[in-house]
Amino acid sequence: MTRVRLGMAAAIAALAAAAASSSQAARSCGSVTVEGTRYPVRIVSGEVGCAEAVSTLRGYIADAVATEGWSCARGHFGQPYAARCARTPEGEIVVEALNPEEVAAPASVRRGASLDVTASGLDAGRYTLTLVADKVPARGVRCLANVGAPRRRAQLGWVRFRGRVPRRLRCYQGAGTSLGAVPAHAGAYHLVVGVKVAPAAWNADRSYLRRQIRVR
Repeated sequence: MTRVRLGMAAAIAALAAAAASSSQAARSCGSVTVEGTRYPVRIVSGEVGCAEAVSTLRGYIADAVATEGWSCARGHFGQPYAARCARTPEGEIVVEALNPEEVAAPASVRRGASLDVTASGLDAGRYTLTLVADKVPARGVRCLANVGAPRRRAQLGWVRFRGRVPRRLRCYQGAGTSLGAVPAHAGAYHLVVGVKVAPAAWNADRSYLRRQIRVR
């Protein structure tokens, strides 16, 4: 029994140590998909096959139960992984499933209401949350408004925005020619998380995430 407890303690210590180490030496193992969500997989330390790494992480993400011989933990906001597992008893092998590219937000909101949005799996950069109307007044025109503080720096792939749902939008022809402001009518919109290079344009070399939302 003492040996088992020591093994678990070693595995937990390995998880903590790996979290503090650089990811430059990590080896990519493709990805694992659970309930439609894709998680990139990597081996952080030790020698293990990709098939075993993927299988171990898939089982834990799906059922929250670690495979025999492994100790696993879920990631939280600010950590670069969604799940991390270490081989017991020594914990010398560590594998992890990175956070998916995902925007967490409510399905619908009221105009003027507070809005709390979290994005994960982002490249390094300064991100802005933008509400973009699906209905366009003319070809090549987009009506949109930023939500919360702009140009927030991603921390380990995470960024969080807090603000209020805009009551007015500004319409642009192309990337930045302003055509004036219009009311934000009820209807279908998208939330866009990206690195802006103009009022209505985003950096194609950085993460660009979209999520449908309905404004009431």
